[in-house]
Amino acid sequence: MRNILFFLAIILAGCETIPPVYNPDGLVDTELVEVTTATRKESPDGYKSGIVYVYNEIGERVVRHKKLLDVTVEKVFLRPGVYTFDIQCLGGNGVAVPKVTHELLKGKLYKIYCAIGKGKNLFGISVDSFAQAVVREVEQHNTYMTEPVKE
Repeated sequence: MRNILFFLAIILAGCETIPPVYNPDGLVDTELVEVTTATRKESPDGYKSGIVYVYNEIGERVVRHKKLLDVTVEKVFLRPGVYTFDIQCLGGNGVAVPKVTHELLKGKLYKIYCAIGKGKNLFGISVDSFAQAVVREVEQHNTYMTEPVKE
C-alpha cells in the first residue's frame, strides 16, 4: 500500500511540473510568450492568481486547469496573439473568476495579477467586493536558456 501511494505521489507531482504550451505554428521557444501568475506575496491585495482557462482569438479553449486535481495553471507559454484568460483570484474568504483579454507580443514576459475592489457590508465594514484581472508586462528574462558554464 505504501508503494502505491508513493508511486501515485510521484506521478501527480510530475504532472504539475510541465507548464502548458500552445504553439500550433511550431515557433521556436524564444518567439513564444511567457505568462505567469502572481503569488499572494507579489499581489498588492494579497490574492493569489491562477489561470483556469485560456481562449485564443476565435474563442477556442487552448489551455485549461488541471481538472482532476482542481489546480490552476501558474505558467503558460503561448504563441503571440490576443487571448482571453479566466483567472481565479483566491484570498481572504472568497474566490472570484474574472476574465481579461490582452494582446501578447512576441518574446515578452507577462504576469497576471488580481486587483480587488472594496465595498462595505451591511454593517458599514470595508470588505472585498469584486475582483478584476490585470495583465502587466514584466522585466524580460529568458527561461529557455541554461545558466552559463562557470570556468
